[in-house]
Amino acid sequence: FPSHDMEPDLEVVGKQYNAILDRMEMKLADKANPSYWDMADDLMELRRICGMMEVMWAADYVDVGLEDSENQRYAVGIHHRSVRDVLYLKLGGAERCLKLSGEDSAWQKDQIMKSFESSRQRVLIINMLAGGVGMDFHYCNNVLNLERQWSSADEEQFEFRFYNPDKSIKQDSTFIEYIVAIS
Repeated sequence: FPSHDMEPDLEVVGKQYNAILDRMEMKLADKANPSYWDMADDLMELRRICGMMEVMWAADYVDVGLEDSENQRYAVGIHHRSVRDVLYLKLGGAERCLKLSGEDSAWQKDQIMKSFESSRQRVLIINMLAGGVGMDFHYCNNVLNLERQWSSADEEQFEFRFYNPDKSIKQDSTFIEYIVAIS
């Protein structure tokens, strides 16, 4: 598996994060009533940085869970492609992971959804929006959400792909955890 030299440089990331906050502060000072759209790109970049900071912890968490049980499968919900790609490499790439995103065709998404239950890969790194519509992963009981969505309805739809209160559909408990980066 990849070495831990993929760890982010906290000083560099901290400077990037603070530079974005400074830029946002200047925008606020320059405009009497800034709108969401004035800040949207900056907010998205802050979210991406937070997602990258959560990758190392999430990879370690999933590694331990996979070692503890040969039957467990994990789905990791992400939003940014860069977060997906770093996590994918950190967890061992194609040997251990499948990826599902908006880049996949409807047919590819369907194949991934159907094959993940019995594939040798026990980790699915899944874009929360791409995995939230028309997909069912009720056989996967462990879900980590690394990056929050703008809408709680999108998050609920994603969660329901793994959880179903109807006991005729799913008997096992579903563990859904939201990972939050703090400094």
